[in-house]
Amino acid sequence: MSLSRQHPVSPPGRFSLSNTDSGRGSIISQFSYESVSPRLSTEQGYTHMPQTNPQGAGSSLDDDRGNTFTPLIETNGHQTYETDVPRDENRPALERHKEVSVLRWWYLEIIGGLVALASLAAEVGILLRYDGKPAATWPSTVLTLNGLIAILATVCRAGFMLPVAASLSQARWIRFSGPGQRGYHRLDDFQLFDEASRGSWGSAQLLWRFKFAHIGCLGAALTILSLAFSAFSQQLLTIQINIVPSASQVGAVASSRWVDQVIGNSNSWIPLPATRLAIYDGSMAPNIDLPQVTCSTGNCTWPTIPTVGVCGSCVDLTDEINFIRSPSEFCILALPNGVTLNGYCSSTDSMTVFTLGPGSGRAFGSSDPRVPKRDAPNVIGEFSALGLPGSKTPGATLNDSRAAECGIWYCLQARNVSVQLGELGDVVVDTWSEAITIESAPYPGNVTFVNVPPIFNTEPDAFYGMAAMQMYAMKQYLNRTIVGNVSADGLLDVVWSSTDYAEGVHSGFDDLDTWMDRLTKSMTNNIRQNTTVAPDRGLHQGTAFVSQAIFVVRWEWIVYPVALVFLSTIHLIIEIVRTSRSGASPWKSDALLPICMNIDEEVRDKAVMGVDEPDGIKREIGGYRVRLANVDGELVRFSVRNKE
Repeated sequence: MSLSRQHPVSPPGRFSLSNTDSGRGSIISQFSYESVSPRLSTEQGYTHMPQTNPQGAGSSLDDDRGNTFTPLIETNGHQTYETDVPRDENRPALERHKEVSVLRWWYLEIIGGLVALASLAAEVGILLRYDGKPAATWPSTVLTLNGLIAILATVCRAGFMLPVAASLSQARWIRFSGPGQRGYHRLDDFQLFDEASRGSWGSAQLLWRFKFAHIGCLGAALTILSLAFSAFSQQLLTIQINIVPSASQVGAVASSRWVDQVIGNSNSWIPLPATRLAIYDGSMAPNIDLPQVTCSTGNCTWPTIPTVGVCGSCVDLTDEINFIRSPSEFCILALPNGVTLNGYCSSTDSMTVFTLGPGSGRAFGSSDPRVPKRDAPNVIGEFSALGLPGSKTPGATLNDSRAAECGIWYCLQARNVSVQLGELGDVVVDTWSEAITIESAPYPGNVTFVNVPPIFNTEPDAFYGMAAMQMYAMKQYLNRTIVGNVSADGLLDVVWSSTDYAEGVHSGFDDLDTWMDRLTKSMTNNIRQNTTVAPDRGLHQGTAFVSQAIFVVRWEWIVYPVALVFLSTIHLIIEIVRTSRSGASPWKSDALLPICMNIDEEVRDKAVMGVDEPDGIKREIGGYRVRLANVDGELVRFSVRNKE
């Protein structure tokens, strides 16, 4: 048989796997070839002329290049030959016959890298588009934004892992393609790179083997790090609940800039029934509610609301009580302002235990600018209180008595009103008490606040104050109303009062400041809810807020995916350049090429010993140092140097 070859490509035919006796007591599995026609196509680079082997089966044949073919098997008229190839260790490991086109060999990996870059860019673009936008702006009801990001992340990972796996596969060919002694490496490295290209376990083994001293470790690290790619992508987008303005209508806050709530004529003016009821409630009720506002969303705010209201304060005079004791149990308690209380200092028998009297201006002697002077035109009145508090009555002697003096006046209040989660907040943030009496027509006797600070947000050129009749009626009514005594009998355990207002002050005497706060709040509520001059609602219009889900992108989490895609691109470029310089073709993960490769019979025989054991072949021949060679243009084979 004569055989001539112009190109190292096998002629067309059929391959079959057969077991062959190696002659050393072991069986070798190898592919045998059968031609499909008596004459092969010259387009494949072969010319096959059938002829009879005169030497018979098992003898050698020589081709026209001087290579020897030894028949191994003869079945059904065809034979399989093994070629003894002369070796030259000083020649390059591989001789490339023609230039390798990068696009032709690497187009799939380049497309994968471009897909990764495109999906990552799309991910960034979509996140930029919806960052800070309401969740309701997302148009799809089927696919969520998080779902789309997850899909793009999956596509991106699949895209950049394609060149990573191919680069790892190609790294094994490059490693064994070096010239001279540098091209020889352990045979088990060939398997190690192959396993690294298949998954994270093989990549971890590669990292352990080379300790980051080989460029393939970059691909192995990328394979392992890619496992967290989806986790980082899912952390990119979160939902934040913000409170944003709404177009919903908001009710007005009750307020008043002018007080004129009296009835009568001439010198018989009295407060309206609603005002009198407010004073009674403030004196007697345990708590006072705030005027409600309309807020359909449950979250509303208003600008600072100015309103005329009532303020008050008390001064503790307990240390100024003068105890006048007699030889008997009887004693007299006296204040510097002339208010006295007669009773028992060592007995709980029936006696007067609490009394209200006129004030002496002590409540208006404060240096606080928010407290007016006693003769200020906006002062309503004052009173003194002396005796036992309600918590000690009956059962205590007058030795436990307290004393205080209180004042009440009209003031201008700056209120901070809001509704948060349906809860009304209405707080006085500041008060103003500087007022004057208008002497000129057409409003003689009216009292108005002056020099009001801007913080009160008052209407420009508007008067805030009280009518002259209001001041007259309130002063007369308060002086007649907040009077009276409270008596008690400790032996009978009973308490009674001469007026309701005396009973109210006596009940709150333990914490007179809190009692005063309830009284002034009740009177202020009446003014705000029954105003005769409505304020400018436009100036003090509130704003409703609603809860809104907002897309928030945490951009720091995208650094990881970007770094992996960038490094995978660099890795691919490096392997393409290394391939072009090594002389190896970009065979990458080609599974058919190893089938067609040859190796020394000694190594093959050694491999047979480990066929039937897990990792047996690796243990038997993994230590051999080999390199790739294609001497005289033949198909690539492993050239063996020695075993470590």
